[in-house]
Amino acid sequence: MNLAEKQAEKYIEEAELTLYSAMTVFEKAKEEDKELWANIVKMCYDAIEQAISAAIAKKNEIIPKEHPLKIKKFINLYELNLDTSFEIKSQ
Repeated sequence: MNLAEKQAEKYIEEAELTLYSAMTVFEKAKEEDKELWANIVKMCYDAIEQAISAAIAKKNEIIPKEHPLKIKKFINLYELNLDTSFEIKSQ
């Protein structure tokens, strides 16, 4: 396994752990009738970003730090045919 594959694997492990954390908080919030939606959505967002970082690392590419650039690179690397009627701008 090369360095890029190891990095991708670590990002996937992190994404899985983050998603598991979100599910745990969700279940506990339901159980205790608490509204923790912002935390849960943030954790899910983080898990998605970690998975995208894994996909970029898998292609042995440098992972941009800014989220909009990361998404754009992911789309371009995997030649995704998405509705591009919106524009991704870096901050």
